[in-house]
Amino acid sequence: MKAKRKRLQKRNSEASVILIACLGILLLVNVPVVSGQVQATPGSASYTYNARGKPDPFKPGIRPQKAVKTKKITAKQKTVPLTPLEFYSLEKLKLVGITMGRTKSFAMIVDPKGKFYPVTKGTPIGSNRGRIAQIFVDRVVVEEQIEDAMGGTQVNSIILKLFSESSGDLP
Repeated sequence: MKAKRKRLQKRNSEASVILIACLGILLLVNVPVVSGQVQATPGSASYTYNARGKPDPFKPGIRPQKAVKTKKITAKQKTVPLTPLEFYSLEKLKLVGITMGRTKSFAMIVDPKGKFYPVTKGTPIGSNRGRIAQIFVDRVVVEEQIEDAMGGTQVNSIILKLFSESSGDLP
């Protein structure tokens, strides 16, 4: 009895696979596609696809936006210190070392807390928006832009000399 049931199930599954394949072939034969248009079979309404006015399915839904230009921050607007060296006035900072290289020179600055900071040309320093202008063998030139009474700006150059304990030089 079990063997007979298995044979019937096998025959039914084979028949269903053949039936599905035949239906698929019939559908493909009865609906020919010519240059993007579906031709109607006799007895059905004709339909042609028109893509005009419809969104392109291959374009991304989100378009990238153009970069927005931001305003540049002027010296007057910059009030918050960005680096630890901008918290202190130049009088409180010590120049303790200078390294001269072929392409770039470095200087070592110490803050009142004893923390060391390497600086190069262009590094912001001091509470008056100063920048390292030049590094020499024995000194560093810092340029600060100070606003005068007329609303203009003047460049004030301050020299930080190399600190040495033996000579007793204080910055």
